[in-house]
Amino acid sequence: MKAPSHILQTIADGLDLIANRWTLSILQAAFQGCCRFDDFLSQTGISRATLSRRLEELTHHKILIKTPSDHPRRFLYVFSERGLELLNASLLARELEAAWSGQAPRPLKHTSCGHAFKAKLICQHCKEELHDKDITWQQLAHGRDELQELNQLQALSINGQGKRPRESAVFKNSTGDNKQSIVANIIGDRWCLLIIIANLLKVERFDDFLKLLNIAPSTLNARLKLFQEQGLMVKQQYQDNPPRFNYQLSKKGLMAGRFISELRQWILAGDEQGKAIGSQLIHKTCGASLQQQLVCGHCNETPQSEQLFSK
Repeated sequence: MKAPSHILQTIADGLDLIANRWTLSILQAAFQGCCRFDDFLSQTGISRATLSRRLEELTHHKILIKTPSDHPRRFLYVFSERGLELLNASLLARELEAAWSGQAPRPLKHTSCGHAFKAKLICQHCKEELHDKDITWQQLAHGRDELQELNQLQALSINGQGKRPRESAVFKNSTGDNKQSIVANIIGDRWCLLIIIANLLKVERFDDFLKLLNIAPSTLNARLKLFQEQGLMVKQQYQDNPPRFNYQLSKKGLMAGRFISELRQWILAGDEQGKAIGSQLIHKTCGASLQQQLVCGHCNETPQSEQLFSK
């Protein structure tokens, strides 16, 4: 198989850095005003060792900036300009966790319009709200083939080049009440992540997943079963003898997909070679290559972090 490109490695590294439970918790706390180590500790429930390691990673990748505080041996952690661009992904993760747990998140007030904030995704080109039925995959005559890239991306895990393990703790943690950890574990599992991306690119049949991802049938079967149990996917029979099925993302699964798409856009926007890869997801309403934009559901304005306050 062709060696993964620089861009593919960038995507994989970016997802490894951001798409995990603790980093998402730190980012959400930071957007709510946390900037001191002890504040992160109390708001997120993360152990000191894990928090120190995650903050070090975020400062190393210049998402947070570590600056001196009024205490000689303590520091403040504030967003860089690049880090502030993760607000949309953080808001989508917040809504995904709420949908998963069945518990409404702490209300946010959008001071720009004075109403409770609810995220809405629109097409950056035509400004129309995005609906799954209006999004399709199209192989363009130019640029890179997204499905081929996805096939190459999974090799990062198989060849041990990615940080994320092939098997996830999601199977060990999929029982009990800790549903928010299930969200992060599923997104943080390489196979689960690739199955969701493949489905967004309109791969729906078992054999097509096998061929594209080079995944073991038992592993694919286990992931698809987990997706159904957790309400991420629905299974629809299209053939009787022998029985064959389509697998499609549910409303909750599509929320996970939009979160992943937002992260992907952020990763590529910060890479000099990101423009070499074009999304093959097409917004049928306007015919443009899909670039999603998050806005306030009431006033349709793009929110800024300083405009959102917990009610």
